[in-house]
Amino acid sequence: MAYILAIGLTFLFSWVIIKLITKYKINDEYLFLNSQSAMHEKIKMFIPEELYVKPKIITQSEKLLAKSMMKVIVLDNKAYWTHNNKFYVADVINHGVLEHTTEEVDTYNMPSEELDKMLFILDTLRDGKTNDSSSTGD
Repeated sequence: MAYILAIGLTFLFSWVIIKLITKYKINDEYLFLNSQSAMHEKIKMFIPEELYVKPKIITQSEKLLAKSMMKVIVLDNKAYWTHNNKFYVADVINHGVLEHTTEEVDTYNMPSEELDKMLFILDTLRDGKTNDSSSTGD
């Protein structure tokens, strides 16, 4: 009698386990719910930043382009730019720089208000060297 009871309970537990497995079976469509990039985004906060941030590579063509281009700021009908570590200013008429009015800025004899303005212009000229040629970016 004990053998029949043990066999019956074994079949009962086996049947319950089989029903639970078939009821909660993971369908094949849910196996790939998380892509590799989605999983990477989930664990990104636990990975050191230098492992997943790609460094910006400066190519030879970018270096050549940077040498051949010049950044100019136009403010109050005056154009300001730097060339060979010198700061220049010239008059602007009809969106064109008058070459004969080009002169080097003398900062030694300049009042402090004008000097602050020139320093602001110089900082603006040096900022934003990447993607400054109206490109779409990466």
